[in-house]
Amino acid sequence: IASRRAVPMLVQGYPAAFALAFTEAPAINDYREFVAQCDSERYKRFTFELLTRGVRVAARGIWYLSAAHTSDDVDLTLQAVEEALSAVW
Repeated sequence: IASRRAVPMLVQGYPAAFALAFTEAPAINDYREFVAQCDSERYKRFTFELLTRGVRVAARGIWYLSAAHTSDDVDLTLQAVEEALSAVW
């Protein structure tokens, strides 16, 4: 979704617990890089927009995926991401 919308987004980490950040950086290796290279304010607005659409994610940028999530949960989340990106970008 981010790529299609030309939103600079980095997703890194393990599949079940990955980190998401708004940045042009190819990777974030430590907190200093995170502070210097990521748009934290926009991410805060993004997570608020997700919450208003029924999707709660950790404010620090970690997303959790488990076997308890259904295909409907994934579809709802993707729709919320699309709408939230529209609201903040």
